[in-house]
Amino acid sequence: VENSITLPELESVLYEFAGSPAVISQPQVTQILAKAAIPPQKHRDVIEHLIGLSFLGIEIDRGKFVYSDEPRELRKNLVLAINLAIHEQSRRYAIHPAFWAYLEIGEAVEQPF
Repeated sequence: VENSITLPELESVLYEFAGSPAVISQPQVTQILAKAAIPPQKHRDVIEHLIGLSFLGIEIDRGKFVYSDEPRELRKNLVLAINLAIHEQSRRYAIHPAFWAYLEIGEAVEQPF
């Protein structure tokens, strides 16, 4: 168990992303976690875990997504993402391109806020 998610739960979550667009909003991620039977109180931890694994990139500037697993860089990027989300009134993530083919992820296209 790591970050309060078990390996079977993590596998279930990853498969729920199948067929998703490459860029997804916070509400879309929340819906995916709910479909994977992750309790709402665990959503934040699971999202942070997916970011830490570089499965999800975080948007730090309009249309600019970064993936980082180094703690100091990740902390900086999270602050940039939070600041952008406050300004744009939305938080978005990108699924790492390494997973696109296997999960049949849609190509990244600019999506309006």
